[in-house]
Amino acid sequence: MALRIPSRLQKAFDNPFIVVGGITLFGALIRLYHLGFKPLWYDEAVLYWISNGGNIGQVIAQNAALNSAPPLFAILLHLIMNIGDSELILRFIPWLGGVAVIPATYFLSRQFLEKVPAYFTTFVAAIAFTQVRYSQELREYSLTFLAAAIILALFYRELRRPTWSNWALLALAMVLGVFLQYGLAMLVIALNLVYAIHLLSTVEDRKSRLAR
Repeated sequence: MALRIPSRLQKAFDNPFIVVGGITLFGALIRLYHLGFKPLWYDEAVLYWISNGGNIGQVIAQNAALNSAPPLFAILLHLIMNIGDSELILRFIPWLGGVAVIPATYFLSRQFLEKVPAYFTTFVAAIAFTQVRYSQELREYSLTFLAAAIILALFYRELRRPTWSNWALLALAMVLGVFLQYGLAMLVIALNLVYAIHLLSTVEDRKSRLAR
């Protein structure tokens, strides 16, 4: 006898807002557990000291002298210190980035996969140990993964539907990504090479068609 799924449950499963929203909520709660429990370790303490400058200019200068990452995360941390400087508040930005990674993973997966496989990859992103860990560290790693997922998804979207709006969103994501983590510059360079090859192949294809 075939197993019948109730129609309401089937409708809910077909709705990505419900499924991805539920997975995101679950991942958010996992990342929230003991978020402010551990004291700052060395790298986190250095970032705290960098971001505790009097103004953004000082933060940028201290970041250039003491940190190996671009200044965007330190600036965001400096801004949130206006609310407070407890471990919980300081780690709110990595937590928020880690939570946002979950729907971003679905957005990226849907460029290549159907709904059910995309749900699976989204769930893996929600429970992955490294993703949970980076969401609870006062570093830019969770935001870096988020930026990479968004850049890849927007890049593929631009390849399929080249419009000015898609190009502008992709360019903005790439610029912010480079100011967040220098490693993302390698991704940006690689994607630009891929895009250049794609344009050349498109031009050659058009020339061959006209020559026929």
